[in-house]
Amino acid sequence: MKSLMRLAFFSLLLISSAAFAQDSPILRKPTPTIGSTFGMNAPFESALITTGSPLSYQSSHGGWRAMVDGTRITDSTTRNLFWRDSLGRTRTERSIFTMPHVHNKNLMDIRIIEIHDPVAGVQYVFNSKDHIAYRYPFSAAEPRPKRPPLPPPPTKPPNPGQPQITTESLGSQVMEGVYVDGTRTTTVFPTGWMGNDRPITRICDMWHSPDLDITVLLQCSEPPNSESAFRLTNISRAEPDPSLFQLPSGYSVVDGPDKIRMTFPPSSQ
Repeated sequence: MKSLMRLAFFSLLLISSAAFAQDSPILRKPTPTIGSTFGMNAPFESALITTGSPLSYQSSHGGWRAMVDGTRITDSTTRNLFWRDSLGRTRTERSIFTMPHVHNKNLMDIRIIEIHDPVAGVQYVFNSKDHIAYRYPFSAAEPRPKRPPLPPPPTKPPNPGQPQITTESLGSQVMEGVYVDGTRTTTVFPTGWMGNDRPITRICDMWHSPDLDITVLLQCSEPPNSESAFRLTNISRAEPDPSLFQLPSGYSVVDGPDKIRMTFPPSSQ
């Protein structure tokens, strides 16, 4: 009998100790804050270079989607910057998409900067947190000869089990100060193609600059549930500031690894 009472006493003591360990503010571990880690492979050692055509612009991508109950969710907009001078040197600043967190609401501020300099034969990827410039060799790639255009494929009767794609011209206009041609592509996905119980229509309008060979606006929608857009703004053909392609002061230069990994700390609370 005493043995049973002693066993019950120690069992109650063990349970009480466990409860105290969970509730005690001294023993409870603090809630960790959230940082962000970014990784990328080493950049290619060569790429096609455009000389004699300076260019700069800002690109953005964002959109929205609607839930079944009508709730509309707006995606965070990412913005990138691009510069190119007459010598073919380029600088790209791109934001890294990371989800905001209750402990770090500014993770979207992370940016990666890359410089490609075919004149000096070098390229850099900047780690702005640790002030490190990862250095890699770089050269202009030889352009491949253009292949003759392929003959158009033979016209086939439409297959009702496959997506139906049609294109139409939207004409031409001036957008962001440049001449662009528009094309609308309509894709109808049949019932059952992706588990859908009715046809889904996707409409994409693309406005392309034949002079600059870049897409100025690409807007896609699946009415009435979602819409996304990629657009260029602040397009300029003026010569950019040469300092944009120089190594910033205060950075240490190291030969870049095969894989770059950067860890950014959480924002201050």
